Parts: sequence; structure tokens; C-alpha cells
Amino acid sequence: MEEKKPPTAEEPNNPVEKNPSFENRTTDHRDTTAPESPPAPPAASPPLESPEHKTDQPQQEPHWTSWDYIYNVLAEPNKAFARASQAKPLGLAFAVIVISTLISLIVNLSMGPGDMTQLEQQGLPIGLIGVFTTIFAIVGAFFGLIMWFIMAGIYNLIGELLGGKGNAKGLLVTLGLASLPSIFTSPLRLLGEVLPGGATLEWLGILALTVWTIILQVFAIKQSVQLSTIRAAITYFAPLLLLLIATISLIVFILLTIPAIGSLPGIQ
Repeated sequence: MEEKKPPTAEEPNNPVEKNPSFENRTTDHRDTTAPESPPAPPAASPPLESPEHKTDQPQQEPHWTSWDYIYNVLAEPNKAFARASQAKPLGLAFAVIVISTLISLIVNLSMGPGDMTQLEQQGLPIGLIGVFTTIFAIVGAFFGLIMWFIMAGIYNLIGELLGGKGNAKGLLVTLGLASLPSIFTSPLRLLGEVLPGGATLEWLGILALTVWTIILQVFAIKQSVQLSTIRAAITYFAPLLLLLIATISLIVFILLTIPAIGSLPGIQ
């Protein structure tokens, strides 16, 4: 048996160098135990929205065409005026007012001042009467347009005084759309002149259209200025009530001052 000699200073004790198989095992161990790079994290998927979260998001309403406004004014006025007071389609409202005014102007001019034969027997110049009738019809048409703006401002002011929110342009639009039934007034007058018993039909038809228009205008004030139905009705009738009070006061003042004027010296 061969004896192992102790290592000397010239030959250090380095079993790794002396044993190549050990060196290979050590290398293999280091290679196998080397830390591997961590795997790439999976791509983050977008969070799924719950159905409740989707319902909470406001959905954009589809754009309304002119026919949508016209249909809903006649069928669902509160819905139409609520939408119109926010979208403010001023061009459509102006078109409704202008078309209604033109129809009324054409019908009034076609009907003339009345019985021309009776006027001629009274010695009135027919040509001059026709000119004045045309002038009055045109002035009345422009007066209707001006009153549209004036009444919108008055209703907006009264509505604010009653606790509503000012919305002058929205109220102007909704009042214009609320006058839609007035388009049928002038053709109804024309039918009343042509049909037998047309006077009664004309009277009943104009009464129904007037009530319908008043109801639509009250709804227009309600949705535009955001008032209750009662306060919107008060807002609508307040100018008429004030005008009635002013007229009665003026008549009473004149009646009271006539005796005082007659008692003045020098007046018989």
C-alpha cells in the first residue's frame, strides 16, 4: 500500500487542482445552482367594469332633428321643451314663427278686407282699402315677431322673481316651438269661409287651437325657467292680469277726472 506524503511548502494542498473530476463536479454544481433570471410578469389586462359601473356612466342622448322636435312638441311637450331649453335650436324656433307669420299673412291678404260690394256701395275707394289691408297685414306680421322677443323677456323676468332660473334664450326657443299650433289657425279661417256652416267650425277650431297653444306655452315656461306648473301658469297670466289692472285703472281715472274737468272755469 502506497503511503501518502504530507504536502510540502512547494506543493500546497489544493485538491481541486489535483483532482480534475472534482473540478468538473464543482463547475457543474455552480452552473446548475446559478440563479435564473425571473420570468417576465404577465401583461396586465384592463380591469373589467362591472355592470353597475357601466350603468352609472351618463349616456349621451342622440341628436334630435327638426322633425324630432316638431313631433315631440305635439306628442310629448314636456320632453320636447326640456330638451329644447338646453339645446336651444333657435333657428328652428325662428322658422316656426316665420312660417306661421307668412301663412297668416297670405291668408289675410287672400281673404281681403271683407265684402267688397258693400264697401263699394258705401263710397269707399276699393283700391285704397286694399292697400291699407296689405299694410296692416305686413305690420301685424312684424309686430308678432317683435312680441315674441318681448314676451320671452317678460316671462323670463317674472319666472326669476317666482324662484326660477333665468334662461332667456332657452325660453325664447321654447315659446317659438309652442306657437306651432298657430300655423293651423289661418287655414282654419280659410276653411270657415268656404265650407257651409264654416263660421261655427272656425270658432270652435280657433278656440281649441288657442287653448292648446296656451297649454304649450305654460309647459315651455315650466321647463325653461324650471318652475312648477302652478308658478308657470302664474308667470304666463301675470302680464295679462297686469295689463287688465292697468286698463281698468286708466278707465277709472278718466271717469273720475271728467267731472273735475267740467267744473273748471271757462268750460261749459
